[in-house]
Amino acid sequence: MRGTSRAILNADQFNVSLRKIPPMKALRIICCFLALGTAAVALAADPTGTWKWTTRSPNGDIETTLKLESTDGKLTGAYSNQFGDTAISNISLQDDVIAFDVVRDFGGNKYVVKYRGKLEGDTIKGNIEAPGHDGGEALKLDWSAKRTEEAKPKNPKKVANQSSEPTLSSGTSPAGQEPRLP
Repeated sequence: MRGTSRAILNADQFNVSLRKIPPMKALRIICCFLALGTAAVALAADPTGTWKWTTRSPNGDIETTLKLESTDGKLTGAYSNQFGDTAISNISLQDDVIAFDVVRDFGGNKYVVKYRGKLEGDTIKGNIEAPGHDGGEALKLDWSAKRTEEAKPKNPKKVANQSSEPTLSSGTSPAGQEPRLP
């Protein structure tokens, strides 16, 4: 019983001390918390722009470009390398983590490469998962992309956390080449 009355007494003291804060001071404290929350949202990652990277494959280096745009809060992208151009699909941006798929059709075979990485300023670092050759074990590689200087967003806009509905696009492969990793 003694412990219970002490807890009630402390709660009463706490309530009394809150009543002593002047209303304007309380309003200023609340506004400071709201401003900090707004600043955190404003500093969220903006993935828009042109990104470039090189992937090392058994057939040599593959120079790749990704152009990301945001229209009405929806993220879209175009992917390009020596095997052709295609739209990316299954795009998601959660906090600072971006993920997307690159879907290709080579000789009637659907080929999906999955990208996932953390956006930090003008760098995306993560991993690539590609199907194994002839249905073998998936190939997993590190991925590091850099945003090009000329393509940095001039007026960074918050891109809402999103997951888009899958849309499939296919690129083409130069005749006679069997791709290892788009």
